This record gives sequence, C-alpha cells and structure tokens, in this order.
Amino acid sequence: MKRLLLALALTSLLGGCGLWGEMTTAQKITAIQEKAVALCNYLPQATSVAAMLAATNPTVVSVGAVANAICTAIIAWKGNQGTAAFAAECPKVNGVCVTGVFVKPKEK
Repeated sequence: MKRLLLALALTSLLGGCGLWGEMTTAQKITAIQEKAVALCNYLPQATSVAAMLAATNPTVVSVGAVANAICTAIIAWKGNQGTAAFAAECPKVNGVCVTGVFVKPKEK
C-alpha cells in the first residue's frame, strides 16, 4: 500500500504539467478524469472534479496533482472501509466527497 501511494505521488510529480492555464474548465475536468483512470482505474464524476477545482488554489494545481489526490483518497478509503471511522465517510479531496466508479484497465 505504501509503495502504491509513493508511486502515485511520484507519477503526479512527473505527469500533468501541460498548459494548465490555457485549458478550459471542461478540458481540465476531462484531463483529470483520464489521468485518474490511468493512475488507479477510477473515473471520478465530472461534478466531483469540478467541486474539487473550485476548492483549490488554481495556481498550484496540475492535472497530475488533482488525479493523484483523488487516487490517494480512494485508495486510503478502500483500505480502511472496514473501520468504523471510515465506514460512514466518503473519500475526500479538499473537503469535497470524491464520487465516481472503478473501471477496468484498458487493454494494451
């Protein structure tokens, strides 16, 4: 689990450094969704991603950073679902509940 979280953190540092300032909100949401699927096979809902973006400082985020935060929250939540504290909680990024679905990895 720790190795997976470290790998996700490193991936976010290396990826998602595109032209963030030149992207529309819809393009940012789509890019974040695609990156999250690539990182952890989780497709966050567009409304969830939009709420996260609204709660974030836009000058310090990137596609990779937001996708990494989503995957980290989902993985931690899934790993702790059996505990009473996590059973009733949703995974959160910047105080926003992450909603979405796990998807099958793409065939290569």
